Amino acid sequence: MIPSSLLGAAVFFGVLAMLGWLLIRETLRIVLKPLLIFVVLALAAVWAGILDGTVVEQALAWVGDRLILGATALSDWAVGAFETAAASAPPGGGAS
Repeated sequence: MIPSSLLGAAVFFGVLAMLGWLLIRETLRIVLKPLLIFVVLALAAVWAGILDGTVVEQALAWVGDRLILGATALSDWAVGAFETAAASAPPGGGAS
């Protein structure tokens, strides 16, 4: 005889697996369609000579520059916020 707790666990995990599969399948369907269109257009542009190595390199360099600028600005802001908080703290760390 199969224990009822084992049967209940199997049904529970089966339902979780079905829900997980449904979510993964729908997510992939939503994400992969635009990605597939982008890849096909990029390959067509490369084949037609519109998108060559220099254009790709310039685009990647632009994205990299923006990421570095964003990280620098974020770190500058964090340092400024920390220094402001440290300067306005009472002497002795505020312990009462």
